[in-house]
Amino acid sequence: MIKRISSLLRKNDLVIILPADNGFKVVVNLYDIFNKIFKKELIDIIIGGYLPGLLKKEKKYIKKLKKYTISIYKYYFANSSLTK
Repeated sequence: MIKRISSLLRKNDLVIILPADNGFKVVVNLYDIFNKIFKKELIDIIIGGYLPGLLKKEKKYIKKLKKYTISIYKYYFANSSLTK
């Protein structure tokens, strides 16, 4: 998986990520680490309705999602109580 992410970010200017609830924590962390090196545009499309509950419990993901070019977080959650 690490090799694929590295190759994907190296070869493309824009990467669309579609993580489901179980993969979100792993995928977001890996892309966050690799994107510090490659500095590509990331688009996050959330599958399912798990994100509000996850962000309430683990606020560290809010900071990571803010780095994405487009994220459901920026449009739906930016003005909610999750950021406070």
